[in-house]
Amino acid sequence: MNDNRTQRILVTINSALDADKQEVEDLTQSLFAELEPIVDVARVSSGKAPTGSKAIDTAIIGQLALSLVHSGGVLVTAIGAAQAWLLRQNGRSILIEFDGSKIELKGPSRACRYTQRRCRATTARKLVYFQ
Repeated sequence: MNDNRTQRILVTINSALDADKQEVEDLTQSLFAELEPIVDVARVSSGKAPTGSKAIDTAIIGQLALSLVHSGGVLVTAIGAAQAWLLRQNGRSILIEFDGSKIELKGPSRACRYTQRRCRATTARKLVYFQ
C-alpha cells in the first residue's frame, strides 16, 4: 500500500532575546532560502491583516511551514539543511514540530565558535611549522 499523505511540519526560529522584528524577518528569509530547493516551504500566515492595511494576510515572522509527501529522506535532508543554517548563526535555535513531536536544534554559541576558530588557527600554525 502506498501512503501519499502530505505531512505538515512547523519550523519556528528562536532568535536572541534582543532581536528586533527586522532581524527575525531576515533570519526567516535566510532559512526559507536554505530550505526552498529541498522541500515545499511557505511562510506561516496569521490569516488576518491589520486594520487599515491593504494586505490580504500577514506572515508570522520567525515561522515556516514545510509540506512533504511521506518521505523520510526528504525530512532528514531538510533537517540537515536547517542544521547547516544554524552553524552560521550565533546562539540561535529552531523548533521543529510534526506529528505531535517537537525537536529543538541549536546552533553553536559565540564562545563555541570562538573556540573552534582558535583550534583551527592553532592546528594550521602547527601544520605549517612541521612541514
